[in-house]
Amino acid sequence: SNTVASSQTLVIRRDVLDAIGGWDVDMPRLVDYDCVIRLARKGPLAFVDEPLVLQFFSHDSMTHNRDLRVRARERIIIKNSDLLAQYPGAQAHIYRVIAGEHRLLGNFSQARKACVQALRLRPANLRLWVLAAYLTFRVAFAGR
Repeated sequence: SNTVASSQTLVIRRDVLDAIGGWDVDMPRLVDYDCVIRLARKGPLAFVDEPLVLQFFSHDSMTHNRDLRVRARERIIIKNSDLLAQYPGAQAHIYRVIAGEHRLLGNFSQARKACVQALRLRPANLRLWVLAAYLTFRVAFAGR
């Protein structure tokens, strides 16, 4: 499923939000995603498995700023390395998304580094090997 935690749909008791330190205003993007990860540390989360919100993005939406999104995901990994270590599949997925965003930004070296991190967690993933080979090629021939 592609369930997304979005601040428009979160219902959190104030004391629980205060217990996790509230919203992280230093996050460049994905503040709600970060919040849900920190909430998960407090116990199980419940969700309603049906669409409750329609979301529209304009072409200049801050959500479309790939550079800020990739920095936010990198920060999420750093902030939650202990928790993510317990879920290597989730951690590998985040690294793969980071690799893809860096690739689209033209940052092939950073994309390759993130892809290698994902491969360390999921070495049997053929798609990651293909991406790593492509990124290695792009890094090797970037200056030519």
